[in-house]
Amino acid sequence: MNKFFHQQKGSVTIEFAFMVVLLCLLIAFMTDLFIARSTIGKLDRTSYSLLNVIKERADSGIPDKDGNISDYPSQAEVDHLMELANRLLFNDKAERRAVVFVEPYVFEYGKGNFTPSSNTREPPFTSPPDLHSSNASGHKGCQQPPLRKLDNITPLSEMKRFVPVIRVTVCIPKAPSLFLTLMSALGKEPKKTEYYTSSSIGVIRKSFYSNSQ
Repeated sequence: MNKFFHQQKGSVTIEFAFMVVLLCLLIAFMTDLFIARSTIGKLDRTSYSLLNVIKERADSGIPDKDGNISDYPSQAEVDHLMELANRLLFNDKAERRAVVFVEPYVFEYGKGNFTPSSNTREPPFTSPPDLHSSNASGHKGCQQPPLRKLDNITPLSEMKRFVPVIRVTVCIPKAPSLFLTLMSALGKEPKKTEYYTSSSIGVIRKSFYSNSQ
């Protein structure tokens, strides 16, 4: 028994194998982290760009194909935003990996007022229906908490009225993870997240604000 504990043969090989495994896990983790942060950064820029496209189109008063002027996009325009998102993310508008959600949050005419006495931030709303791109089916993991539950995020104007806002969410499936693959090979099953998502929220233009209040 004493000979077994004092035997040095093979110890270097065991330590080398252990360090190789540890180094591989570290490299895989850092690679996944770099890819994740880079992807999230691109998603943030894309969602913000799509939000500004919606706001600029509304501010310019450009009518849609039916000749109507609206402050939030139609279903066809959301699909065009999806193509633009795929062009920005994957340099291919024919790609359909990116899913787009558009959520207007509009308040009832004359009822979106802030009451100082009650100090409440729960204004009545009459939002248009939330829209999503035609490729959103089966991507339930992309959906964010409803915007109307985030009452504290709505700006309060000098007239003590809540300003309508709109949220744009862009979602893409996660790429296969090298780190999770290695961990699975070692018998570990880390928690997986299926999608990367990014949301941008902005104030809707003044003309719509005045008509909605």
